Amino acid sequence: MGELGYVVKLAAGSRALVIVLQFLCNHFVPDHEADAFRSPLVKLEQARWSSGDNLVHYLFEGLNRWDSQYFTHIAQFGYTYEHLVAFFPFLPWLMALTSQILQDIFGTVLNPSSWILISGVLISNISFVLSAVVLYHLTRLLFIDRHFPLKVTQLYCFNPASIFFSSCYTESLFAFLTYSGLFLLEKDFDTLATIFFAASSITRSNATLIPIFYLFKIRQRFNRGKYYFGLIMRMVLACAGNVAVQLYFWERFCFPHPRTQFPEAVHTYADRLNYKIVGDEALEWCFNLIPLSYSYVQAKYWNVGLLKYWEMKQMPNFVLAMPILVLISHFCRSEHYRRLQRYCVHAVILCCIFVFFANVQVSTRVIMSATPLPFWAAASAKNPTLVWAYFIWYFFVGIFLHSNFLPWT
Repeated sequence: MGELGYVVKLAAGSRALVIVLQFLCNHFVPDHEADAFRSPLVKLEQARWSSGDNLVHYLFEGLNRWDSQYFTHIAQFGYTYEHLVAFFPFLPWLMALTSQILQDIFGTVLNPSSWILISGVLISNISFVLSAVVLYHLTRLLFIDRHFPLKVTQLYCFNPASIFFSSCYTESLFAFLTYSGLFLLEKDFDTLATIFFAASSITRSNATLIPIFYLFKIRQRFNRGKYYFGLIMRMVLACAGNVAVQLYFWERFCFPHPRTQFPEAVHTYADRLNYKIVGDEALEWCFNLIPLSYSYVQAKYWNVGLLKYWEMKQMPNFVLAMPILVLISHFCRSEHYRRLQRYCVHAVILCCIFVFFANVQVSTRVIMSATPLPFWAAASAKNPTLVWAYFIWYFFVGIFLHSNFLPWT
């Protein structure tokens, strides 16, 4: 078996382990009654679930927690509530498409929510295996040590945020698209790289930082007196998806739509939790000079803003995020900085956003899906035992907590 075959088997095996462990944790430990979003329409559908539906949810419900609830709801019912615009549409669209294909093949043996859940789990775990392969090739391209890519891939397969890379989250899909774009950009396949980056920009908001890599390449070409205007155009197109998503939300939430398009359960749930429903009326952010829905709902529903998270009660979350921040900081102050400056600048800006603006506890999973640098840093560490202890501890604890609706990174 060659190295590439080993990478595929390791990645697939690690996902199988996560799926088995989440089932065991979810089966033997009672769920925490979290104050989290749960789709009211799935609850309505639950009354007509078959034994097959119950089995699907019994097996995979530990992968349908927290943000997964948003993505599965959007995939099945669309953007019904204002705060759902924090979740970009590419993953839900793929889930809906895959679910429809499965229904066309197997018929109505399961209800839609079961096919949606199966689709989300399939997409995340297949994307993870593909992202591991791309990470291996990208690392081989940038590092001379022939053993280094395997060390990096091993760490990636058991990374601290592993549960999110198997759940119905965007982490695996975004990692695959972003790592692929980076690899293609390094290989000078600029147009193909732009296509992958454009797809990543309708997957997660932090794709807006992708132009950093183009700017470094533009500077490099400028210094060599080479043509770079086409690269500027590709840089714009690489993050155009973010603009397209905002325009889509602007049309959906800022103009009248028939109230009758949703069942009464949607409105009852909205009234109970004070949610705004699409189409009821133009929302507050619609009248801003630049009507950006994302920044508005992040501030309103998740307290995102400059130093807003700097409270004593949030100290445990800063401690939880500290290892990834220290790894990146140490790596980017080492001899690797000059050679990998573009990756360091990108990663450090991401870290600063989470430390000073966003919910810091999510930095581990978001940064690890947005850049390969944490894994290069971990594989380069002088104390690999300590690094592996951190990775494995977070790997198991994360699965246990997340699958039982307890907060994690």
